[in-house]
Amino acid sequence: MKFNELDAKTQKTILANNPDIANEVASVEKQKRKASRFTAEDERTYAIMVLNVIAKLKKNERTRILRRALKMNEI
Repeated sequence: MKFNELDAKTQKTILANNPDIANEVASVEKQKRKASRFTAEDERTYAIMVLNVIAKLKKNERTRILRRALKMNEI
């Protein structure tokens, strides 16, 4: 049986009596939260991919297109 399948009272009892298990459960929950984050590295990667698509345009054309994309994103 998995820990998550236990009722809340049983989980609380196990965590109170076994600090090692409590630490392991906290570690697993922390890893789940970290996995779903959009990091700065992800942001840079996507920014490079977007700019790569419009790289052949002049600077003022890129600026216009990016402004338009921001307006469209607000809708």
